[in-house]
Amino acid sequence: MLIKNSDDKDSDSIKFNNILTFGKKGDYSFSNLQVKPGLQQFKVQDINVDLHVPAEFNIYNALASIAVADKLGVNKHQIWNSLNEFKGTWRRFELVGKLKNNLIISDYAHHPESIQGLLRATKDFYPDKKIIAIFQPHHHNRTKTLLKEFAKSFYIADQVIINEIYKVSGREDKEYESVSSLDLVKAMHHNKKYYAPDFKTVREIIKEINPVNTVLVFIGAGDIDNLARDI
Repeated sequence: MLIKNSDDKDSDSIKFNNILTFGKKGDYSFSNLQVKPGLQQFKVQDINVDLHVPAEFNIYNALASIAVADKLGVNKHQIWNSLNEFKGTWRRFELVGKLKNNLIISDYAHHPESIQGLLRATKDFYPDKKIIAIFQPHHHNRTKTLLKEFAKSFYIADQVIINEIYKVSGREDKEYESVSSLDLVKAMHHNKKYYAPDFKTVREIIKEINPVNTVLVFIGAGDIDNLARDI
């Protein structure tokens, strides 16, 4: 049996004798979606799902899991319980702690589209909180190639701190090494943007902002996660 996403056009041409689908029009689809602070609730067949991770792609992940588990004969209560207990994975919208009454989230996102999706999900999950995005670009080549796209990715955030680029040893081309996160900050059309050449400066900017009831999202595939956990 092949279990596939019915909404994925790239896999439409895959032929298989026995196919089970999940998606908006799949054998396993979701309905009655409600997004609340820290919770997505929806119905799949006769299962009322409580999902504690954000974004539509995680709904699709849940649908895939439900399809497999149900096909294997897993008890529906066990399916519900497992999804309800799932709080996410390392560095994927991971709530690492708090700073006073502010939430600290760490996420591996390092492409413009994934950053936009992350911040959109943050706003959906915490609609009453402000968002500070702290981004450490990963790889000079990628930063220069996608500079315009990165510059447009933070419109949902109330404030943006751009840390200096994380250098990936052995994977950098000298022609791209001249690009800096400062170039990204200059390209951004955002009212409240900051450039931080190092982690110390990130801390100083956060202290100066003095956030209250805010979600601080630390974003990137480099060592920015260490700073999130330290804070």
